[in-house]
Amino acid sequence: MLAEVKSSCENDFLKTKVGGSEFWIGGTDIQNEGFWIWSSSKTNVTFFDWMPYEPTNYGGVEHCLEINYQSSRQWNDDDCSTINRFICEKSLFQ
Repeated sequence: MLAEVKSSCENDFLKTKVGGSEFWIGGTDIQNEGFWIWSSSKTNVTFFDWMPYEPTNYGGVEHCLEINYQSSRQWNDDDCSTINRFICEKSLFQ
């Protein structure tokens, strides 16, 4: 399952691991534009780190959340069919 970022601490950790590319994390607003949920757990996204002027839903097709390598590795929305790297959750109980 894609990562669910629930705090600035988690987000800051992920920012240290990404570079030179965009990475999908698990947020989506595909069911209700502008209302972001975590796709796996179906819980509300309560922490955000949007790039300035994001999310935009450019062209009406940006419904998935990515960490962008530009602009301090903040978040933006993008077309879910875009090919990106991704960050998965790691279970503590493995």
